[in-house]
Order: sequence, then C-alpha cells, then structure tokens
Amino acid sequence: MTFNYKDKEYNYPNSLKDITLKQRIELHVQYGISFEEKAKKIAEIEDITKRAIEEADLKLLFACQCFSFLTTIPLEEIKSDF
Repeated sequence: MTFNYKDKEYNYPNSLKDITLKQRIELHVQYGISFEEKAKKIAEIEDITKRAIEEADLKLLFACQCFSFLTTIPLEEIKSDF
C-alpha cells in the first residue's frame, strides 16, 4: 500500500507476506526484544486495571514503532503527527 505524507510517497506492507525475513529480524532486534522485556514486567502487575492500561500503552507504542520501521517515517513524527 502506498500513501502520501508531507508530499512524499511511502510504502506500507499490505500483509505479512510483504515483510522480508531480514526486516522481521531487524524489527525484532530494534524493538521486539525491549517489547518482550516490558511485557514480562507488566504481566507481574497485580492491579488488573493498571496492568490493562500498561499493556495497551505498550501495544500502541509497539504499533507506532512498527509503522515507523516499515515506512521509515521517524518515530517522533508518528507520535506527534498521527
């Protein structure tokens, strides 16, 4: 899928088959390991409401990181503009 952002064209995969193994590995190294570590800590939170909020926050952050990684749009721009 292509889309325009700030007068520039970007590509975003339509499905998982459009992501290469190299991209998947690089994404895991850059963001996935940290995500897994944070998810383990969050899972230990006893208060279910606080845990749910932390899980949602972490998943939204990871979604932004993935989008940034796959489109090459800087993460800070995604956080502020999208």
